[in-house]
Amino acid sequence: MTSPVTSLLRATRKLCFLFIGGDRSRSSRRLPEVIIHDPAAQGPQDLDDPFLDTKAQARVGQVIARAARRLESPK
Repeated sequence: MTSPVTSLLRATRKLCFLFIGGDRSRSSRRLPEVIIHDPAAQGPQDLDDPFLDTKAQARVGQVIARAARRLESPK
């Protein structure tokens, strides 16, 4: 038998989703369309590595590209 608290919470949840919209009565656990497999991500990380963060990698790549363009451009 379901406890009164559980029934009350379930009814409150359904009422909230009635106002929000959509069928939220059952939880949807779908897998993402793209799964990226990176075995190195599961391994130990060197926290002192400045290139650990992908945003840091992008910034360093921009700096390198900017420097390369300066070297190639005529003065």
